[in-house]
This record gives sequence, structure tokens and C-alpha cells, in this order.
Amino acid sequence: MLYIIVLKGCVLLDLSVEDFKAISHHFDADILDAISIEACVAGRNNYSGTAPECVERQRNNGKALISEEEKQIAEWKAIVESAQE
Repeated sequence: MLYIIVLKGCVLLDLSVEDFKAISHHFDADILDAISIEACVAGRNNYSGTAPECVERQRNNGKALISEEEKQIAEWKAIVESAQE
């Protein structure tokens, strides 16, 4: 596959279905959908993956962490202010 890409001077997404079929009979018309950026991003469905549900989970985890940090800062600020009185 890399050989064909280099020969054509293109990137993977520039290859046609026929190019893929010339590489292997296992490729079909749906190969172009399978290698789209969207499909590749969505396919990374693991703890630190880029799939939308993974990003949402990490976003929520980050928000919860920030909330906890803000509470801790408020507590420390109250302690400092009471010590200065």
C-alpha cells in the first residue's frame, strides 16, 4: 500500500476503491468510509481515546477535578483570611 501511495505521490485518503482492490481482494467499497478521519477518531474507543464518548468522559472528569480544586482553594482562602483577623 505504501508503495502505491509513494508511486502516486498522494496520501491514503486519495486512493480510490480500485486502488485498494488492486492491493487486496478483501477491500470493498466501504473501505473509504472505514478510513475516514471521523471513523478513525470514533474507533479509538479506550480510556484515553478520541472517540466522542471517551472525550466526553474525560471532559466530565476534568470538570469534576477542577470543581474539587476550587473547593480546596476556597477552604484554604478561608483559613488564611481567618488567620489574618
